[in-house]
Amino acid sequence: MMALVLALPLSFSPFAAMHGPDAAELVEQSRCAVRARIVERTDHETGAAAGVRARAEVGETLWGECPASFVFFYARSACGDRLEGEDLVIGLTQPDAAQRAYLDLAADDYLLAGALPASDALCVSLRVLRGAPGRDALLGLLDAGAHPDARVRRQAFRQLSRELAPHPEAEALAPLVPLAENEEDGELAAEYITLFGEARYAPAASFVTRRLRAAGDDAATEGAVRAFPKLATPRAVQELAAAYDDATLDVKVRILHAAAPCAAPEAHALLARALMVEETAVHALAAMRAAGLTLPAALPRVRDPVRAQRMRAVISAPPARPHAPRAAPAAPDR
Repeated sequence: MMALVLALPLSFSPFAAMHGPDAAELVEQSRCAVRARIVERTDHETGAAAGVRARAEVGETLWGECPASFVFFYARSACGDRLEGEDLVIGLTQPDAAQRAYLDLAADDYLLAGALPASDALCVSLRVLRGAPGRDALLGLLDAGAHPDARVRRQAFRQLSRELAPHPEAEALAPLVPLAENEEDGELAAEYITLFGEARYAPAASFVTRRLRAAGDDAATEGAVRAFPKLATPRAVQELAAAYDDATLDVKVRILHAAAPCAAPEAHALLARALMVEETAVHALAAMRAAGLTLPAALPRVRDPVRAQRMRAVISAPPARPHAPRAAPAAPDR
């Protein structure tokens, strides 16, 4: 038996793609949600779209009102065969007359809006998220230990971010730092980092620095490079510069790009050191160019022809940022 959660919003595009990791379609766009099972599934080919029609029977209503048995359609171009398998959460919408005619649907057919693997815990969390929870409830859902489903945590953060926008206060951001430190989902960690950077929340600098120095390369480490200059304190720049020597090359490159926009003397000294080493000289120039710094008059000498070619490309490229350049450390002749 296939266990499902079906959400039935009144208005949503029938061609919206299913987002497996997300709960936004269910929480934000549904006016009725039920737990049900699919009892029939057939191909539905029309001149407009190739898809599937499926019949589901309700087992449990999560919110709103829904028929005990109903049929829904989804286009293969939107979600392929993701409904194959057990324990799915899917969201539905009611098409208007033009959409029904376009897709050749019956008067009581619904459209699929999204789908997720289901669980009892997910259904409980969806009820909380759907019920316009307060800030404390959303913070509780962000606890990875209590809520191991990253989809729930991402949706809780999405709703909390909207509540905090456009100018979150420091006391509202403070509880997010320990939650961010314990977050293992790279996508959500990147969202934390973006929020801290946009808010210029300096107490999060140590967390952002650790993610910047982390092994590997994901959305969180990339976001940390962009966020670091916005919230870096002098101490944070010093810590970042101190970690440079023992870092791998990819982390050194990240550190250079994160430090370049900072006005601290340690950042300029770090760039000057990197210019003196052939392995990092081109990366240092690229970081300066990206930060809008004036490149040194005495460019570093590189012996490797590939690096020399890359250096010429960096020098000839236009600055990535339109603001006025500021002075950068000169590269000594070698």
